[in-house]
Amino acid sequence: MNRTRKAAGLLLLCLCGAAITARAQDARLQINHLDRLAARATESVEVTLNDVQMQFLRRLVSLSESDKTRFRDLLSKLKGVYVRGFEFAQDGEYSEADIEAIRAQLRAPGWERIVEVRNRNGGGDEVFFMPRNDEIAGFAAISTEPRKVCVINIVGPIDMDEMALLEKEFQLTRCGRSENRRQRRNTR
Repeated sequence: MNRTRKAAGLLLLCLCGAAITARAQDARLQINHLDRLAARATESVEVTLNDVQMQFLRRLVSLSESDKTRFRDLLSKLKGVYVRGFEFAQDGEYSEADIEAIRAQLRAPGWERIVEVRNRNGGGDEVFFMPRNDEIAGFAAISTEPRKVCVINIVGPIDMDEMALLEKEFQLTRCGRSENRRQRRNTR
């Protein structure tokens, strides 16, 4: 009888642990289906950093000493950063179904869209957060244009200051924007 209780307790503990792990990972989007677009793209960006790789990355940052400490703290709590960005020579190289598969995941309970910008010439931008308690447990952004698509997914607790620090080091929100386009904007 005592062994049965211990076994039941151990099983319950394992199940609770699995539920906590699953809950911590639910901000991770499945975006690997976009990888097939790289063969058609003139330019592509792929970032896949899981929690183990994030710890290695902590040693490679190029920020100032004060920002390095904050950045290392941020990387120690993030579970992953996943980016897919593609630029194409012509329209129609990706389908709306490619993007809809991601939007469907972002309609799941827990995600909240906070920005939606639509362009009448096609494309737009969407930003999502997954709030949990008093912090953000996940971040996602989708940016599309007729010849460009970019998806960013950050998994783990992050606040807006940390988001700015991550942007400063990796320029994630510039995913899919070519240097020429940025230079043209800056010279106007």
